[in-house]
Amino acid sequence: ETLHEFERRLERSDAGLPSSRETPSPTVAVSATSYKDPKTNQIHEYTVEPKTAAPLPLVTSQCPGTVCFLEKTAPHALPFLSSTKSPMAAAAAVVKDAAICYVGACADKKLEGYRRDLMDDDVPHVSLVLTLAEFVEAIGADRLEATQAVATEADLRDTRVHAHAKAASGGYADFVYRCVAGREPEWQRGRNNDVVEATLERPGLRPLKFAIATGFRNVQRVVAALKRTKAQYDFVELLACPVLVQRL
Repeated sequence: ETLHEFERRLERSDAGLPSSRETPSPTVAVSATSYKDPKTNQIHEYTVEPKTAAPLPLVTSQCPGTVCFLEKTAPHALPFLSSTKSPMAAAAAVVKDAAICYVGACADKKLEGYRRDLMDDDVPHVSLVLTLAEFVEAIGADRLEATQAVATEADLRDTRVHAHAKAASGGYADFVYRCVAGREPEWQRGRNNDVVEATLERPGLRPLKFAIATGFRNVQRVVAALKRTKAQYDFVELLACPVLVQRL
């Protein structure tokens, strides 16, 4: 879905058109319409208005901390945020009449599981969220066996996904680049070790710039740059945790 959303936005950008109003707006938490100033303790409210003249860059992240940061402090960035649900939220939307337990590395996923927009009548779509450590403790390390992911029917229907199956473990930016370019990206170190960038040259069209930025300071820099007239990137994936990007 992120790939398809990027292609829709890119098509309009290449044609010099504003964002399509048919593009789904980003999901905004109920609490995102106001925030409390820590210095004055005053409550400030704001209205999010789509920036229809700037369909790119597409900003994506399955990091709840990053999404919360954008919603609470950077309303100008929300029109750029991908409308695609996170893998956890997407699974919960598809699977019905069943209890869902999500297992992930980040404790912030527990926060995401209790978002108002991921509930029906105050009942969360995801029944239980566990960290990997909690899962191992609950199941027992001696009972866990090595498993290997297999392609789903949906993957096989999209020939680009099937042809570049390795991209499934490389994150949003890596996957979208592979599908658009038909080859692996050549990631280069960006401003620091926690930022990598890749450029896709296109005959007769402007080149596209992809990036993966991790660490809160890098997230802040990217979000601040979204206020500029000229976009820094065309596609950027953000992660709040200061994880060294192991790609070079």
